[in-house]
Amino acid sequence: MLYSKLQHLLRPAPPLESRTSNNCAGQWYGVVRTFTSDQVTDTAVRTVSRAVAAVSDGTFVTLRHFARENPRGNGRDLSSLGLAGVDAFEYLYKLVEGRPRTLHVYLHQEPLRDLFLPAVAAFPQSEIAVEADDPVLARLNQIAGHWVDGEVHRCQAQCAGVARSEPRRNVVATDASLRARHKGAGIACVSTDGVAQSRFRPNTGRVDVAELLAVELALDTFPANEPLHILMDSQTALGYVKNGSYLHDHAVIEVLARVDIKRSGRVVTFDWVRGHNGHPLNEAAHRLAVAARRCHTSHVSADARRRIISGILSDLG
Repeated sequence: MLYSKLQHLLRPAPPLESRTSNNCAGQWYGVVRTFTSDQVTDTAVRTVSRAVAAVSDGTFVTLRHFARENPRGNGRDLSSLGLAGVDAFEYLYKLVEGRPRTLHVYLHQEPLRDLFLPAVAAFPQSEIAVEADDPVLARLNQIAGHWVDGEVHRCQAQCAGVARSEPRRNVVATDASLRARHKGAGIACVSTDGVAQSRFRPNTGRVDVAELLAVELALDTFPANEPLHILMDSQTALGYVKNGSYLHDHAVIEVLARVDIKRSGRVVTFDWVRGHNGHPLNEAAHRLAVAARRCHTSHVSADARRRIISGILSDLG
């Protein structure tokens, strides 16, 4: 069954130039890790063969999980483990197949590498790495490894009759909006749950300071007892909160000091997203910030503001 699955993947592919192109070009990276875990099914505990595929275009990272039933019920079954790994590789290769992309992939387990390396010519848009020595592959392998560890521990706790509680993490995007050569900034934050706040800061005339004020607004909005992951599209402001850079600027120091106080004792992490690039949460934060600024300068009524905000949040689904 394992080799029939691999034969399915080895089907002839049309020439690259004849396939439909995609606007996401370049080098992509992938990691496949296989593992087994015990899971409770009804009243029995069964061993499941699993795999995780981590993929990145160099900026964003996505994880996808695959599972195969172990026909023996318990114990390690190399056939079903290999099938889970083949499923994960197939998912990665389909992301680049027929598009102007190449896949640099690291298969963590040696048996899976031994399966694919003799057939690497059948996957012309991929390069299989024997070691995860590329910095992006190393980081992906680390992320996938942490996910596997967490899954194994969770399943162990579940099988022991103890539900492993994981703290809720709020993922929040922040943004700011200013009009050129005008003072006053709209700032906003919004979570994946659709919880949002927006404000107008009339005395702010700098984008970097306004971006920090949006971070402060997020810290004020979301509960301190829940981990907070903040997405920002300003690399300058991200540098402030991560590295405390540019500390000779009084305007930055003032806001950054408040941000540091409010994040003290909390689990707060930051990440960069490319602005105006279709990221749903970033787009919502941007629209909320623009609306806060325009509604203030145009003296829009409170009821109309609520309708505008509701319309923006409804697009998050």
